[in-house]
Amino acid sequence: MKYPRLLFLDVMRGGMILYVVFIHGLSGVIFNNDPAALREAPRWLLLLFAPVALLATWAPLFAFVSGGAHAYGFHKIIRGNPESTGHQASLGRFLAGSVTTALILYVLSAANMAFMHHPMHFHEGFHYTLLTGWVLLGHVPDFSVDLLFYNDALSMIAGCGLAADLLLIVFYRMGWLSRAGRAVPVLCLSAAAVLLVTPALQRMLTADFFMALQSGDYARALAVKLTVGPNLAVFPCLAFTLVGAAVIFAVADGVPIRILLKWGWIGVTLLLVSAAMLFALEGYSAEELSKQPGPVRMQVLNLGLILGLSLWLLRHIDLETDPVKRSVWVSRTQWVRRAGVMALSIFCFESFFATCFSRVVLFALGWNAFPRTPWAAGPFLLFLVVFWIFVTWLFERVQFRWTLEWFMAQIVGKVRGWGTRRLDPAVVLRPESCLADSVEGNRT
Repeated sequence: MKYPRLLFLDVMRGGMILYVVFIHGLSGVIFNNDPAALREAPRWLLLLFAPVALLATWAPLFAFVSGGAHAYGFHKIIRGNPESTGHQASLGRFLAGSVTTALILYVLSAANMAFMHHPMHFHEGFHYTLLTGWVLLGHVPDFSVDLLFYNDALSMIAGCGLAADLLLIVFYRMGWLSRAGRAVPVLCLSAAAVLLVTPALQRMLTADFFMALQSGDYARALAVKLTVGPNLAVFPCLAFTLVGAAVIFAVADGVPIRILLKWGWIGVTLLLVSAAMLFALEGYSAEELSKQPGPVRMQVLNLGLILGLSLWLLRHIDLETDPVKRSVWVSRTQWVRRAGVMALSIFCFESFFATCFSRVVLFALGWNAFPRTPWAAGPFLLFLVVFWIFVTWLFERVQFRWTLEWFMAQIVGKVRGWGTRRLDPAVVLRPESCLADSVEGNRT
């Protein structure tokens, strides 16, 4: 089969990273990451902005998209392009690239938490990163090493991506990925197992994590951080990665649309019903939105919603058989897919740039802090989003060279022995082929 670019993954990733720009600007600049804002907000306001607050917990969407992308690459090796030396050599290089990718992302995560991230409450303290803190305070702040043990989205993607790739190789060796009818249940059951064991792991290890930090036992703290530590750890976020991989395996193996959608929406329903039952049994408070780590019932809800969104986008973009309708989708989503291509670069720099822009605005208007009102915050947040859309448009002009994505592609390509066209605008933004044309069996 041919392997065209999966546009719906870029739409999801691009939409989420632009929302990160918005929500980080709101929470980090306007509200200065103050948890008291949630406690003091009136209930009607929380209900009014419930969708905005819910989307703020959707960072595992990046794990879902990463799982789909990893599974697509893995599928190419085991189904589409066996090399003369056999699958083993290709799988070895694939795993080497995965380890390299994870290491790079962990380094970037540490750099983000050390230099770029907005100031934040963590481990009973309010901490500033070095560059962002310098802009805010006018001097280099004292740095807390505790921040390096916070799982941001980059750490989550690294850990979940590597764990998923290892599982894919194990499952393949055991013959469980031989066909979609076997691969999809195995991946979905593995995701369910991750969600089921996470609450027990959190109860067992979360307190130990903070005790290890307090006592300076950083090796023990690092081990727990990578497993179940705050905020976005492998457990439970690996479930999102495995479900994303299951969706892509079904698509790439040519499961007909009607069957894919039927079972996909059954999965969505089960997840949403399970989440509703958990909320009814355990209750919920607005402060849990900022709890570290967050309750698993919130992740069950998010996984159901994200899976539903992915199925809808997949059906209407990549599996759209009407060429006219699809051309409209391709044209109208270029701006958001462009952001998806540069999601890593945007994530690493958006907090620092937002802080710099905020200081310019406050100085120009003579304010000490942003008024927490729509007329003041709204234009600023809109400017941040438009700024990054413009930046991605500029980098498209130079084939996305010199972005973090470009540097990572060079390194991982050397390790794996093959390159990638994921930064080629002709392939990413204006593809000539689609899954509906190339995957046998995908017809309504």
